[in-house]
Amino acid sequence: MKNAQILVLLIFCSFSIANAQTEKGRWTVGAQVGTLTFQSKSNFKSFAASLRPSAGYFVTNGLILGMGIPITINNQKSDFDNYRYNHFSTKAIGLAPFVRYFLGRSQWKPYVGLSYSYQKISGTIKNDDTIGLYEGTTKGHTTALVPSLGIACFVNRSLALTLEADYNINHQKQHTDYTALFGSSDSDIDTRSLSLAIGFQLFLGK
Repeated sequence: MKNAQILVLLIFCSFSIANAQTEKGRWTVGAQVGTLTFQSKSNFKSFAASLRPSAGYFVTNGLILGMGIPITINNQKSDFDNYRYNHFSTKAIGLAPFVRYFLGRSQWKPYVGLSYSYQKISGTIKNDDTIGLYEGTTKGHTTALVPSLGIACFVNRSLALTLEADYNINHQKQHTDYTALFGSSDSDIDTRSLSLAIGFQLFLGK
């Protein structure tokens, strides 16, 4: 009888802790890595990375309103021979308000989310190809509407690891000014893509 009472107590405590992880009034801070790629071949190298630190507040049980800071880096370098090369580098940073809702009361909590981001882009271009030698600077912005579906594994009441699938609806505008006689160019591109993001979240408060 005593063992049964202890078992019931442990189950009740586990349920209470799991339910309290996402209760109203708590804060969360964390970060997600959405892209991290490196490629190196004989005459081509590239590196791309995206990071999004974020903070949010539980306005009701399970529902977070928050803000992220998306940061993106993209570098490409092609060296064809001693006389021809192509170097391209961009950086982007912005803001991304989001809403996220956690489902269930277990330590494995699925969630759905929606975010909208705006990022300023800046970069440099340096080419030596069949057209000639030229350099350039690029500026612009990108916006993204991102519905998401993920799962959070709560290690304890204050820490969760996350895996998230994102559907990215992007719009990007860029203007590039070239040196010498090559003038300038503009791009206006809409893209849609799927991506995965992994990360962690710290949960603060009572």
